[in-house]
Amino acid sequence: MKKSVLFLFLVNALILANPLWAGQQSEKGDRSWSILQSWDIPGKASGLAYDGTYLYFGIYGS
Repeated sequence: MKKSVLFLFLVNALILANPLWAGQQSEKGDRSWSILQSWDIPGKASGLAYDGTYLYFGIYGS
């Protein structure tokens, strides 16, 4: 009796989880990254910030 209940529970869990797996696979193409632009920053830059408009960098302890 306990084995059949456990088996039914596991089968139901797999059936319910299947749409979650399918959704993750279809989103992989939609969530890719693209590099649009790059900038040279001095070699010893230790701080980096972006406010949505400007890219800031700082050189500390030089």
